[in-house]
Amino acid sequence: MAQSKFWHGFQKMHFYLLTFLLLQFLVDLLSGYRLHQMIIFCLTLALYASGTLLFSRNLSPFRAKALYYAFYTLPVLSLFLMQLFGGILVAVASAFTLYPVYPKEIKYETPKIRLYSHYQGFMSRCCNYEVVQPKALIFEKYLGRVQVFEDHPALKTARFILTGKDTLAYYPAGGDPVMFLKME
Repeated sequence: MAQSKFWHGFQKMHFYLLTFLLLQFLVDLLSGYRLHQMIIFCLTLALYASGTLLFSRNLSPFRAKALYYAFYTLPVLSLFLMQLFGGILVAVASAFTLYPVYPKEIKYETPKIRLYSHYQGFMSRCCNYEVVQPKALIFEKYLGRVQVFEDHPALKTARFILTGKDTLAYYPAGGDPVMFLKME
C-alpha cells in the first residue's frame, strides 16, 4: 500500500513538472521572459528521468499509460544505441529524439548580455545564437537571434554590446571595424 502511494505521488510530481515546464514555455513564447536555461535543463532532465522510471513501473502488468511514458525512454534508448552501434543512421535518429533534451551552451556572457548557441539539429549552419538579457538571478529576457559569421573561438575575444532594441554591436577580435547585427 505504501509503495503504491509512493508511485502515485511520483506520478503526480511528474505531471506537475510537465505542467510547470509547459507553462514556462508559454510564458517564454508570449512575453520573452523565462527561467535561466540551466534551471530549465535540470527540470527537463528530471522530467525525462521520472518518465523513464514510470515507464518501467507501468510495464510489469502492462497498462496503457506505459505508451505515454515510452516517449521519455526514447532519448535514453537513442544514447544507448549510439554508444553501441554508432554510425550516421543512429546519429540521425538520435538527433530527433535528443532535441527536447539538448542543453543550450553559453558562448558569451557579460552582466548585461548572454549568447546561447541555438541548436537546430546536427546539420545546421554555424554561429547562430540566441541573445538574452539576464534579469534578477534566475530569469532572463529573450531579445532575439543573431547570425555571426565567425568561428566559435573568436567569441572568446570579441565584444558584444546591445545598442538598441533590436541591434547588437559586434566588435570582432583584433580591433576590426564594428559590425551591427540585426536580431531576428
